[in-house]
Amino acid sequence: MDDNELLLFEPCGVYSGGWRAQQGRFVTEISGGIGGSCDFERRLSHWLYDVTGYAASADGAFDLVDSGGQVIASLSPTKRHAPQSANYVDEMTTAPTITDETRATFEAPAPLPPEAKPTVPSGRWLPVQRTGDTDTFLSFVEPADAALNGTWSGSDGCNGGSGRWFYGPDGLFAATAGPTTLVGCEGSNAPTWMWGAARVGMVGDELTFYDRDGEKLGSLVQES
Repeated sequence: MDDNELLLFEPCGVYSGGWRAQQGRFVTEISGGIGGSCDFERRLSHWLYDVTGYAASADGAFDLVDSGGQVIASLSPTKRHAPQSANYVDEMTTAPTITDETRATFEAPAPLPPEAKPTVPSGRWLPVQRTGDTDTFLSFVEPADAALNGTWSGSDGCNGGSGRWFYGPDGLFAATAGPTTLVGCEGSNAPTWMWGAARVGMVGDELTFYDRDGEKLGSLVQES
């Protein structure tokens, strides 16, 4: 694991994906895999998708927990290399370097500005600033329970995007964003906000996302 990507080595091969963690909440998704016997099509039932939080335990380890606080897995630091295979490049099997910059990404983000009111994103929204007539949008499916993780999908007008997200007190927000195509066109870069968003709030009738420094990423209006 580095500050936003993970590789999970299992007997069948390797699952790859993204993850975000903040203030005791955790969300991840599997977006790829290497290994003929890994059932990538059933990734949504993988135990990683049940993880919604984390807690520090003894000796620098972390427990990954579900929405009820039950421990699903415990992660312990190790200096061992990952399993070797002709299918794995060196970058996959070498532990990432943890820097002060990496640690800074897990500090509490700046608060919402006074004009923004905390809200849970839900429904289909259109970017306020967009060009052309392509179908540019972000759509959020709110979880049935606030302790669970939601899903999102969207488009910049030509390239689709999707991922998972969680919401916390005072507009806390974090989302994963899986791989996407890179077709150039007019529209909006709204899907890219998801990776950098740290808080979300309503400013008037606009759903507005902010990065960890409190800088505005962009705003959406609900589709009529």
